[in-house]
Amino acid sequence: MNKKILIPIVFIIGLLMISRPSSMPEDAFPSPKKNERTGKWGFVYNKKTVIDFMYDDADEFLSDLARVEIDGKWGYIDKTGMEVIPPKFDSANNFDNEWAKVGLNGKYGFIDKTGKEVIPLMYETIGDFSRGLAKVSLKEKWGYINTAGQEIIPIKYDHIGSFKNGLAVVHSNGKYGYVDREGRVIIPVKYDEAKDFTNGSADVRLAENTGKVDTTGIFTVLSTKISLVEAIKKKYVRFTAHGSSIESSYINVENVTNMKLHLVIPAGTFLNANPGNYQNMVLTSPKDIVLVAGEKYSEYVSTACMNMYRDIPSDNTSFGIAQRAENHLLSKVIRLLNEGNYRYSVIQAAVWIVTDGADYNDMGILHNQYMQRTIDLEDYKKAVSIVNEARKMK
Repeated sequence: MNKKILIPIVFIIGLLMISRPSSMPEDAFPSPKKNERTGKWGFVYNKKTVIDFMYDDADEFLSDLARVEIDGKWGYIDKTGMEVIPPKFDSANNFDNEWAKVGLNGKYGFIDKTGKEVIPLMYETIGDFSRGLAKVSLKEKWGYINTAGQEIIPIKYDHIGSFKNGLAVVHSNGKYGYVDREGRVIIPVKYDEAKDFTNGSADVRLAENTGKVDTTGIFTVLSTKISLVEAIKKKYVRFTAHGSSIESSYINVENVTNMKLHLVIPAGTFLNANPGNYQNMVLTSPKDIVLVAGEKYSEYVSTACMNMYRDIPSDNTSFGIAQRAENHLLSKVIRLLNEGNYRYSVIQAAVWIVTDGADYNDMGILHNQYMQRTIDLEDYKKAVSIVNEARKMK
């Protein structure tokens, strides 16, 4: 055979082997398949290989292109196996219509089907576009861009959520608010907690008040955390208390608002006796009470006597309530007592040292039914040590 004729024939056969023509319809696409022996991926149609097993990973064809990986880099091929966008990206998503999200050297953006950057690879994080906007982050700040790459919501927030009911929650300097799709601040960034909108409202917290805010920014308080003393001043509750013994007192609280109340009664809260010839009391343990609208609460609370030579309160002794400042010596003593596991005799001794200037001999007034001292010398010494420590506190 003529050698000049042989060479073109061999060349044509080689081309036919590479392109692997098949009866695949024009609107059909091959499927990715892994060669379990070599670990490489290729593409098949009707059980026939149409694109060789040469890739480290591969995905389905979407929008006419399939993403493939070679040596840790991602690119895109068409249904004939032609390399449309060379494998050069560290990560690559499938094309969604005309664009695909890609990443290189820790930066992300979007490319079109020619490989052109339509959104520059400059963002630390970038989300998918939804209704023309994508969430992005840059230098640990968040915002939204449009399909032209313009900042619609400035990249200045510590966090930004997805749009729900037309608004997205934003977080800046520890506070939360809401912006619309044009970047306008619709609800001021002032809340301490905020959730996404659902059915026209969102759960928020402002200081000790929790409730719901609507899309116009109107805040409805549904629950508040407040000290019992302050709740009484604001007439949120009805309060009564009466005596029981020097170790406990009985309180009654009724929520008269239409919201939930989380009432806080700190240790160190005073119960002032009426009439005044009875002992005033101080709460020795904190108490939290949660009441829904209209709910009532009654219970004994742990107390200590503040006036050792007055009469012991009885069921007929009523009490008012007051809260001492945190820097008051008795408040500091009660705080230290709560940090330890002290028995009642130590607690009472410490309180009397502060309120009555009592010494060990004075405390002999407290005794049991067998006329034995309740506060022994060891209890007294512990109490003195606690009071001295409290005096050093700022």
